[in-house]
Amino acid sequence: MRSTQSILDLIYKTWTNLNSSQTIPEGSIELLEERLAIAFKPILTEQHSTSRRQNRDYVAQHRWKRARQIYLEVLQTDPDIFLPFILSVSPRSCSSFDISNFREHHQKKGRHFLHNNAQSLLWNIARKHDFDKATRFIQFMRTIYPLSRPTTEAEGEQHYSLYLSNITAIRNSFGNIVSDAIEHSPSRTTARANGYYSEKTESVWTKIPYECSEDTIISLEVGSAIELADVLFPTAARRIASVLSANSSTMPQTNSSGIASGSGTGGSLAASPEIDFAYFTLRGASVSAIASVFGSDICEGIKDSELRNWEREQLLVDTTDCVTMQIWRAQPHHGIIRLRIGFYAGVNLANRLYAESSQDSI
Repeated sequence: MRSTQSILDLIYKTWTNLNSSQTIPEGSIELLEERLAIAFKPILTEQHSTSRRQNRDYVAQHRWKRARQIYLEVLQTDPDIFLPFILSVSPRSCSSFDISNFREHHQKKGRHFLHNNAQSLLWNIARKHDFDKATRFIQFMRTIYPLSRPTTEAEGEQHYSLYLSNITAIRNSFGNIVSDAIEHSPSRTTARANGYYSEKTESVWTKIPYECSEDTIISLEVGSAIELADVLFPTAARRIASVLSANSSTMPQTNSSGIASGSGTGGSLAASPEIDFAYFTLRGASVSAIASVFGSDICEGIKDSELRNWEREQLLVDTTDCVTMQIWRAQPHHGIIRLRIGFYAGVNLANRLYAESSQDSI
């Protein structure tokens, strides 16, 4: 029986060869096909048979199950060593393979770069053996051939910036929960304190690309940020509450406008170079919670965004970065919610929010 180190040497040699050639050697394709099928092909329910099975059938089945277990544990340990491993370690060798010893001594080599012809080969093998829809296989392919996260000019320079949104349109578009939170934002609170009442607000601003049909970014300035975070980002919100509780004795006091008074971190949401804007950034909103906070139009807009489509391809089902949030550490913990929705949903929403702010719609 080979030592763990000799097996590792063989695996690393295969990794080096793959990295140098950037493809699967033609002589290894049949072997690769066989072992990928062992790892990923769905397990079929055994049919009851009246005939007695031979011992060799039981041995072969046991060897297959053991090899599948080892291959998948290696995949979980280090996806980048998975292909070199299955090309180097046979199903027979898996019977006595010590996975714990492997994990202890394995040194990650980094990603091996395979050309697109290798990617096509892997997908063709998967379709041939009916595991192209297998979750583990898709996750593996997304790891070694990661798709670039889609960008948008709404975060760049070629976009329209729209302000002064209509209060009624905000409530109709975002729902009562978000609209009420916006009413407690610094901008709205300060305006009311100064006796200024208007059907327009700068608490909602939108950026829409004008050279392409990429995602729209909508920013919402809100009060009650901790309460909203508790719904949208429950795990992160609990950690924030713990941090704020531990640091409550050092947090600055605020006046009625939400601007921190005295020294320390925090401040208003209006830009000022004299104030240190210390805030929490929350990502990965709960998909199921979004519908309980926002209106149906926003939920559909998120669903249609390029970012959400990319996330689904990455099997990010339960969370999304289409909703992110910043919460200021200073009391009363105002925040900014950032929404990323599809381009056309963004245009339709902007025409409602800003229709009276300009003579022409977008």
